Amino acid sequence: MIHHKLADKPENLVCATLLTGRYDVNRNEQLSDDNFELVRAWYNSVFRLKMRGIIFHNTFSEKTSKRYENEYVTFMAVDFDKKLNANVFRYLLYQEFIRAHSSFVKALFVTDIADVEVVVN
Repeated sequence: MIHHKLADKPENLVCATLLTGRYDVNRNEQLSDDNFELVRAWYNSVFRLKMRGIIFHNTFSEKTSKRYENEYVTFMAVDFDKKLNANVFRYLLYQEFIRAHSSFVKALFVTDIADVEVVVN
């Protein structure tokens, strides 16, 4: 389930996910919960470029989400089905998001988050 807030008109969106609670095969560890440092570079790049970004997550506390959410970056809490691999789950999540919010999506750019910065809009 996705908890959201979007603008009233179609937008160009850049989206990424941070899902914790399962072993991360790419990092060979389990990522810690509520660790904003994992997404700081991505967040800062989207903010600096004044893009419209969405971070889908199951990790951030309400306090952290409220602290960093602004007119450019939205935090959307999701219920991560931990039976699935996070890399698979995120594409099901994007599919659900597009189906539910297609009238609000002009274009969608999907990236990784913990090791990505957006360089140009």
